[in-house]
Amino acid sequence: MTSIPKLMRAACILLAAAIPLACGSPSADPAPDAPGPMADAPAPGHDAAIPVLPDAAADALVDAAPLDPLGWSPPRAIDDGQGEASLEPRLAVSASGDAMVVWRQRPHVWVRRYTVAGGWEAPEAIARDVATTELAIASNERGDFIVAWNHQQPSQGLSIQRFTREHHWEPVVEAMFHRSAADGIRIAINADGAAAVVWSAYFSGASAPVIHGRAFHPASGWSGPERIGDFTEAKISDVAVDPAGSAVVVWEQGSVTSMALYARRRSADGAWQRAVLLDDSGEVSQPRVVFDRTGAAVAVWVRSETIDGKRVRTRVVSSRLVADTWSSVTELEQADGVPALDPRLLVDTAGRAALVWTTERALAISRLIDGLWEAPHRLAVDSRESLSYYPPHAAASAEGGVAALWRQYDGARWSVWTAVFLSDLGWQPATELSGGVAARMLFPQIGFDAAGHAVALWQQYVAPAPPSVRTPAIVATHFRPSQPPQEQP
Repeated sequence: MTSIPKLMRAACILLAAAIPLACGSPSADPAPDAPGPMADAPAPGHDAAIPVLPDAAADALVDAAPLDPLGWSPPRAIDDGQGEASLEPRLAVSASGDAMVVWRQRPHVWVRRYTVAGGWEAPEAIARDVATTELAIASNERGDFIVAWNHQQPSQGLSIQRFTREHHWEPVVEAMFHRSAADGIRIAINADGAAAVVWSAYFSGASAPVIHGRAFHPASGWSGPERIGDFTEAKISDVAVDPAGSAVVVWEQGSVTSMALYARRRSADGAWQRAVLLDDSGEVSQPRVVFDRTGAAVAVWVRSETIDGKRVRTRVVSSRLVADTWSSVTELEQADGVPALDPRLLVDTAGRAALVWTTERALAISRLIDGLWEAPHRLAVDSRESLSYYPPHAAASAEGGVAALWRQYDGARWSVWTAVFLSDLGWQPATELSGGVAARMLFPQIGFDAAGHAVALWQQYVAPAPPSVRTPAIVATHFRPSQPPQEQP
């Protein structure tokens, strides 16, 4: 029997950032691995000193009081909240205890770093005057971070920058495009620092967006841009990197009326295998991929069915890549008539995979145990709007649990809530983190480190003078556990 202190300790660790039949049959190679018209170029916005917030403003935002000894801290703004709108934050938390958030605050790209020992450092702009519309960030166990953003001026393209565990920024890597900025940016990093970035963009001579990527190896640096998909409509993609540095990419490809799901593997030496068709049912979306602790790649996605122009059924399905062969598609258990959307595929520091998704006004979780998905566990959410409007975020904890973070609406105000799922106890009671503030809240995200510390944040509308001005700010809270967790086998 599990001890009461252990259960209390596990229940307190509300811990995640983030982001994917006939299977196994290879399709024709969608494209050669030629970079085409793209090339490295000087990064826009990096040729002069980068501005930071005034000292007085930055000092006011850094935690003024000692970190809370236990539990969640009061939520507070971590940007200035008084100037241009702070939009679409993206959070990454490393197992080592560092966290970083990136957001866009016109016309710059801003980041702010958090450490367990020191709290929030002053924010800094890592790019200026770039007119970005999309951001992405990822971290690994040892504290490396990679940030990527698209830009539309002074030219269209994608910028990528690494922040190393030695706490310094490396030079920006830039890819320039002819017809559009990058879209659907995804990043993955393994524990040794090997990484991959994938995105979709129009290129010279292409009539539809194409999936491309770049890989990073600590010994050799960044590869040139590589075309992964062919010249047909390619949209959402995802990427994972295994401990050896191999990468797997999954993506949607097809036409406006019919999308298929493809996967392709890149070995650590840079060689691409042929693309594999995973699902040609015609309506696939939201692909996700990770590597589990056995070394197998696990992919999940949403499969939909439409009759007479009306969507009648959505299901979350999965396939695993074992020994270079993709398994048959598995459909996760789901009640008839209840839509399954917004899959969040997680992996903890021990490599255990879990999947969280939404079913209108409930959360569902299923874990991958011995290669099989268990029956889902559901948590009802008391909200008058669908959870899929701004999908929940989730993270796996060091004790084998999974924490979810979501926003809900009671008809008068929005609020942000979290709950943890424990292997032996199921879903625990939800806790509100937003402090009862009647404000609209978007983009909830959560992340944890190996010791059980967590950071949660969201975009929140505030009311500076005059009150009619509603400028979005980035609001964050952090969690300090009573005792370090003890990892379960």
